[in-house]
Amino acid sequence: MTIPIGTKGVRVEAIGAAVRHAFALEPRSRKTYFGFISQNQSVPSNFQSLFTRYTGEETSGFDTYFGGLRLVTPVGQRLRMEHDVSVFDTDEYEKTNLSGTALLAQVDPGNGDEYPLGTFESFERADNRIRVQTLTGQGRYGLAVGQHALEAGWSARRLNFDDRLNESSGYRNDEKGTVLSDTLRDAATLDALQAGGYLQDAFGLFPSHPERAVLTAGVRLDYFDFNDETTVSPRLGLRYKASAVTTVNASAGVYYQPPTYQELRGVPKQGETILGALNRDLRAQRSVQGVVGVEHFFNQTRLWLRAEAYAKMLDRIISYSVDNVQVQYSGENDAHGRVLGFDVQVRGEFVPGLESWFNYGFLHATETFEEPFVTLLNAGERFRPTDQRHTASLFVQDYIPGDQTWRLHLRGLYGSGYPFTPLRITSATIGGQQFMVPGPRNSARYDSYKRVDIGASKEITFTRRGRSSALLSVTAEILNVFDMTNEVAINYTSTGAKFNREPIRLTPRTFNLRARFSF
Repeated sequence: MTIPIGTKGVRVEAIGAAVRHAFALEPRSRKTYFGFISQNQSVPSNFQSLFTRYTGEETSGFDTYFGGLRLVTPVGQRLRMEHDVSVFDTDEYEKTNLSGTALLAQVDPGNGDEYPLGTFESFERADNRIRVQTLTGQGRYGLAVGQHALEAGWSARRLNFDDRLNESSGYRNDEKGTVLSDTLRDAATLDALQAGGYLQDAFGLFPSHPERAVLTAGVRLDYFDFNDETTVSPRLGLRYKASAVTTVNASAGVYYQPPTYQELRGVPKQGETILGALNRDLRAQRSVQGVVGVEHFFNQTRLWLRAEAYAKMLDRIISYSVDNVQVQYSGENDAHGRVLGFDVQVRGEFVPGLESWFNYGFLHATETFEEPFVTLLNAGERFRPTDQRHTASLFVQDYIPGDQTWRLHLRGLYGSGYPFTPLRITSATIGGQQFMVPGPRNSARYDSYKRVDIGASKEITFTRRGRSSALLSVTAEILNVFDMTNEVAINYTSTGAKFNREPIRLTPRTFNLRARFSF
């Protein structure tokens, strides 16, 4: 919403949002087949099934509230000022109360008969909540002087974190009794202040053609009071218009990422409180990086080609691991690394009026742990959890002939597998029970991700006195049409005699219906 004030272009802009996301799951049962079937008589097949019947439910969600005001004040034709104030409040929760009874069976690959190997019971409890409140004020100032476009700004932000953790999990089998594998119960609150400012100048390198080559140079300064750290980030960018259809971009700079609350907390040690786990010596992660890109428009086919290559040298990395989509930070500046990659996109209107595109990306990300944090399991250069080497996506749209209010779309997604840290069985036992412990860091990879979606949408326009006043768009989709199996994690279960590897898979074929109303 924009409200003009006076006649000199002064105006107030307001924006607000209240969003509630709530998810409820009631798992009933799951049957997973895993192992291998051998055609070699000297290597027997080992194909198994795990059938689990659940009781209980999982609920999670987050409520987000946002409100902001902006005062825009033009001062003459050369000077422009903007001042903002905003409030952001998000409350995220997860509650889990699940119990499961599982039957592990050996499967005869010839006739499909199953022979029970053992049973066990598992449980998972959680009642976690984290609330983050942010109050931000900032100002931006733009000044045009000749061919220079100067810009400066400042910001101040107050953050409040309210964290509560209460979770436990374990399993029980007939031979070993109940084993509590993980438990954590604690609460903490934290206030922090961030402040920063920046200055930059954009100007044409050729006075006679100022738009042909534009150089942007700037510097940013930030301060975070929790760890009493000040960072300075110089940056440089160049945009060169080689022709009417070709533009080249290049940029370089030093970038800092202040630690988030979860990074400051890390993983509390046994007996350690959340506040005690917060690392006040943690530094902002740093990246020295360069990017080169090109955009080219093909007149004959009306297609845009965009390509970009990048290289980043990282240090003061806060390492992390991913456990079934849950991110666990180390809470230490314990590594340095590098990232290399490139992205290519072809975009255009294969059908007039509807955009379609194809994307391909290559990414190689590694990290090396600093000497105090090196172990036998992470020594040397290791893959980062983000090292998804190849990704590709395709999105194509078309009209239904004779009625452009109907649209069809096809989407295809592919991603090579992420690295993960496999588990291994300990040689030592506690109370006669063996345990699984992490193996070499990120030394294995999940299977590749593959999915194809199709959908159709219908647009209905409501008119009033000959003018369009509202639009209703209804979309129906079949997600993962071919019901491809995609792994997200590996779970290890025990029947007492041994541990068994059970893949946890993402959503199978799903039907989705969405409606959007705008006016």
